[in-house]
Amino acid sequence: MYVDNRYLMAAANIELTIFDMNGKKISVIKQDNSPAGENLLRWNPEILNIRLSNAIFLYRAALSGNSGINYLSGTIIKNEK
Repeated sequence: MYVDNRYLMAAANIELTIFDMNGKKISVIKQDNSPAGENLLRWNPEILNIRLSNAIFLYRAALSGNSGINYLSGTIIKNEK
């Protein structure tokens, strides 16, 4: 599953937090020194030995750089056979 952090105007550190629909934190992905431009993070819970059923998950991305901290949020749909 991928989370597109869109286009970064300047280099930033990214902390992506994944939650279930009840607000329980599932995992955190950190990517330091992401360059300006397009960035794509891949979230694969199986690598972390996290077994999840098909569901809708929420994410919050904290982007910290020279201009402070900005937050993005959205949903991820896991629908695998």
